[in-house]
Amino acid sequence: MPRADQPIRQWTILKLLESNGRVTLRHIADALSETCHERTLRRDLDVLGLVGFPIYSERENGKTVWKLDDAYRCAPLPLTATELYALQCGMQMMAPLEGTFITDAIQSLTQKIKANLPPKSKDYLALLQQTIQIGIPPYKIYKTHRARIDPIQQAIESGKTIEIRYTPLRTGRAATRAVNPYRLWHYGGTLYLIGYCHERKDTRTFVIDRITSIQMTNRPFQIPFYFSTDDYFKNAFGVYRGEAETVSLLFEKKAAFWVRERKWHQSQKITSLRSGRIQLELRVAITPELMQWVMGFGAQVEVIAPVRLRRMVENEAWRIAGKYQTGKSRRPIKTKSGAGRKRAADDA
Repeated sequence: MPRADQPIRQWTILKLLESNGRVTLRHIADALSETCHERTLRRDLDVLGLVGFPIYSERENGKTVWKLDDAYRCAPLPLTATELYALQCGMQMMAPLEGTFITDAIQSLTQKIKANLPPKSKDYLALLQQTIQIGIPPYKIYKTHRARIDPIQQAIESGKTIEIRYTPLRTGRAATRAVNPYRLWHYGGTLYLIGYCHERKDTRTFVIDRITSIQMTNRPFQIPFYFSTDDYFKNAFGVYRGEAETVSLLFEKKAAFWVRERKWHQSQKITSLRSGRIQLELRVAITPELMQWVMGFGAQVEVIAPVRLRRMVENEAWRIAGKYQTGKSRRPIKTKSGAGRKRAADDA
């Protein structure tokens, strides 16, 4: 079974070939982990050649040198104006990562492709840009965090443990953690580091903005072949993880249509009921994110199960109601239908 770090090694080898034009096994080993055997690196080079990259070897000064054909390095990519526009739409969706190595690479690629488009294709591209635009919800700006993002990516590529100074939101106290970085993961406008924490002896999720310093070590590691980001967050309704429970929610007709047309979680099951209501069932962990999402529907949803979540929502609802009580009255204040809120269809 192939290891999870094999694609990272091969990607790093390609980057070395593209930037230097020529590499030796020693160059590759220095850029990766010293524990990589030469046989492993030769296999990686063979695989890259088999899948279509024009890599060849030559003898120079008694050493074997691997090179990437110059024609491949300089050839323009045959993208159409429509395909380029799709790439630019992807760029717009990645606005939170503007100024990082990710968007820098895509911008460079886009500019190179544009330079090789014929005039008519450029005119068509300009027309397409006026037809569809991507709206981006509020997000964090990670341009100022590049000094942390770049070293993490380098550590992932080279398979080296890092030491980070991290301040958890829960405690507010900074501490040094030794971490084997597995993935950079962007979700909900926030960038996270997923990696094995030596202190906790478990895989953990770290918010990039709460990392104040990073130091690369010479200690190599390998990402477990069984690690998968999808499996890691399988029980999460967002970022927070935990033991999965069966959650059953009853939605009134006004909210049912909006809930039905969206994919909330891979485990979701929707059952249609009388009067336009629906029942949504999920297998997720009971977390603050889940509770916040449920509370966002107000009186349009009722928690059927589990009892623990039902009590949590009930208690929070009482606390909210307490802020709007007049005197000793606990009865809801009557308001005009729909006051202060747009119709559900306008919110989509």
